[in-house]
Amino acid sequence: MIAARLDKCFTRVVYPPRRVAERIRRYLEHIGHGAESGTRHVFFGHTHRVMEGFEHGGMQFYNPGAPIRQTPFRILKAEL
Repeated sequence: MIAARLDKCFTRVVYPPRRVAERIRRYLEHIGHGAESGTRHVFFGHTHRVMEGFEHGGMQFYNPGAPIRQTPFRILKAEL
């Protein structure tokens, strides 16, 4: 699937950035770490789509992609 690049079409349709961010936002709210608690930057992985500061629900979402063939991958830098 990855070699044929079919994963790109699949992830664009099934996992658009807004849907991914919404699911993560709901989970963070559920565990008491949503935007109300001061969370502003969320770093995550495993969706194969690069996200660099996608804004949703008062937070910014970052994902470096996946280090597999023909898939974008970036090391994300963050100041702590």
